[in-house]
Amino acid sequence: MNANVEDGILAIRVTALILAAGASSRAGVDKIFADLYGKPALLYSLMAFEQARTIDDIIIVAARDRVSEVKRLCLEHTILKMKQIYAGGETRVMS
Repeated sequence: MNANVEDGILAIRVTALILAAGASSRAGVDKIFADLYGKPALLYSLMAFEQARTIDDIIIVAARDRVSEVKRLCLEHTILKMKQIYAGGETRVMS
């Protein structure tokens, strides 16, 4: 959450952070891009935040080898609130 005061009015911006850098090692399948009713699982979170009036920006942490795929997904589905995609670390703690 970010707050600014302009013309005496407090403006608060809310950023959604999507942590999608997991290796899915326990699941055995890539949960982020798993097909759910014809769409990648990640897209449901992206669309929910995109449509939420209370969310101003979206930041995504994705696996290093999936950053371009996540970016393409956002572009294809017009996720305009996506401001940045960061590459996650080798472990959860490093992300």
